[in-house]
Amino acid sequence: MGRFVAMVLAAVLAGGGVAQAKEAKRAGGSGSWDAMAALKPGTQIDVLAADEAGPEACLVSAVDDGALTCLKEDPANDTRLVFPRSAVREVRMWEVAPERHVGRWILAGVVLGVGVALMVEGNIVGIAVYGVFLGTAEIMQMGPFRTPPRSPAPKRMRRRLVYRGATP
Repeated sequence: MGRFVAMVLAAVLAGGGVAQAKEAKRAGGSGSWDAMAALKPGTQIDVLAADEAGPEACLVSAVDDGALTCLKEDPANDTRLVFPRSAVREVRMWEVAPERHVGRWILAGVVLGVGVALMVEGNIVGIAVYGVFLGTAEIMQMGPFRTPPRSPAPKRMRRRLVYRGATP
């Protein structure tokens, strides 16, 4: 029984590592200026120029082969910022972060592993304990102890790397 539980936990941990590696690869940026040309006008971006200490928040206006033009996010004035391609160190774009259900999958794996371990034991007490556990979880979800519905959580935002220029 212990060997089976160890194999289940190893499979869950390996699956989590694969998921993290895929996300890290997808979150990586592109060294191609073509990724910049694909940005639509009005997209909110953060531009880190070679001579600046911090990023400049602006809305994309135009992108051509030689420069990035954007409008500063300041309603008081319409400041147009032009960044030559050679001066752009990094461009990041704001987007809605993907919903991750990793916690739910881990919980499902643990519950399934405990249930299988109790059933493999072959003891009627183990099966009964697992049945009571699942029944209690179902009652708490659907019964009189159910929490009232909440408003939906705000969407999580993230800054995705779009372009990284050559470092001087």
